[in-house]
Amino acid sequence: MSLSASELAAVVAELQPFAGGTIQKIWAATPRTVVFELRVPGETHQLLVSADPDETRLHGVLDRPPSPASPLPIQNLLRARLLPSRLVAIEAVPDERIARLRFETPGGEMHLEAELTGRHGNLILVGADGRIAGVAVPSASSTRAILPGQPYEPPPPHPARRAPPDRFQADPSKGPFSLSLAIEDHYGPVARERLLVDRRREASRAIYAARKRLEGALVKIESEEKRAKGADELRHLGDLLLPVASRIPRGARSFACTDYTEEGPVEVHVPLRPELSPRDNVDRYYKEYRRMKGARERIAARREELSERVLHLGALAERLAAAESESLIDELSREAAAAGARPRAKGRKEREEKRPPYRGYVSASGRPIWVGRGAKANDELTFHVARGNDLWLHARGVPGAHVVVPLGKSAAPDEQTLLDACALATHFSNARGEAVAEIAHTRVRHVRKPKGSAPGAVLYVQEKALPYRHDPERLARLLTQEPD
Repeated sequence: MSLSASELAAVVAELQPFAGGTIQKIWAATPRTVVFELRVPGETHQLLVSADPDETRLHGVLDRPPSPASPLPIQNLLRARLLPSRLVAIEAVPDERIARLRFETPGGEMHLEAELTGRHGNLILVGADGRIAGVAVPSASSTRAILPGQPYEPPPPHPARRAPPDRFQADPSKGPFSLSLAIEDHYGPVARERLLVDRRREASRAIYAARKRLEGALVKIESEEKRAKGADELRHLGDLLLPVASRIPRGARSFACTDYTEEGPVEVHVPLRPELSPRDNVDRYYKEYRRMKGARERIAARREELSERVLHLGALAERLAAAESESLIDELSREAAAAGARPRAKGRKEREEKRPPYRGYVSASGRPIWVGRGAKANDELTFHVARGNDLWLHARGVPGAHVVVPLGKSAAPDEQTLLDACALATHFSNARGEAVAEIAHTRVRHVRKPKGSAPGAVLYVQEKALPYRHDPERLARLLTQEPD
């Protein structure tokens, strides 16, 4: 069960000392759960916001839930937009399960709408212009458009109903954030159990897929084994042809040979390949015999190996179903991976959804700089992510990445940010290595895409040109960052 409106209001009141803190780190544990590390004078705190179904909540945490190996989209979005920033305020919408986190960033104010409404919960980042900058997960809402670039509209108010009694009570003896501790104690085991279930399910799927592949390979091997059993017959046909090879006419399709069996002589018509000479036909039967005999031995060994792997994976699946700890699940997953049960490879579309269309950097003065990842990503960055007043840069006259510096309304970039953006525009273009490169820059609203043009191709007006001289130290400082 998620936090009620009154429980949310109570914990938001408790978390007011977090306001004014500087955001230092951001993690995403699930597609709808994020943790902010923030620094207030003399203290560091962690704030968890989760819109996961049945676990929607907001509170301080001592134990940060683990993050997946691959960064989630919401983590990429928040790091790009909110690092660096300051948490200005934490607010609860009266009588609603909605919290609002206001941030002050170099590009202007932004706020995170935490709609903690059960299975429809979501985290929505909104810019100073009131438009959606990104969402944690795609929304299936039929009443409002929850899409990047659209104006943010809060959900319609819920009809008044009797609220359940609050489950969590503050205990001053446990410190100033005792309500958060109580909520963490309640939801922590639930989240850990859900994580175990998810990890167990993922590993079980990998084992099941591997067993299916092995069983399919066994079926093929059985078919090959049946064919290999005819090896002795091939040698026998070669033995029949060998004594009479000199009498076989060239181009014959078969030849009648006498086979002396226990029941007496039997005439056997041995098939021939007319394009081969009589001697080559004899050799062909012996060669096929040797090949099939070797295959028969290899098939037997392979069948035994595959059968043992199927049994091993079956035993692992049983142990995995009973595993109750994350460490044991990880151990069994590694053992299963060594046996061929590797996690399902992500499709191209899934991989692309894992990251934004740009690499995120931070200038010497703390402003974010976005660099397009490729031709299609350039279009996505310029026309779907960037806003009209943002600064847009490109190496003039050569192919290269679109570079965007997010700016507030009527704001201008400082000198260090502009030079850092020029350094990146030069490095991620065909002007890389040149002593001096000419960088064009204008506002995003002055960039347009001609109809039918190739990905990444644009036209721009009202630009200014800046000759940028290569600065190795500046570039090295930027590239040592680890963009998401």
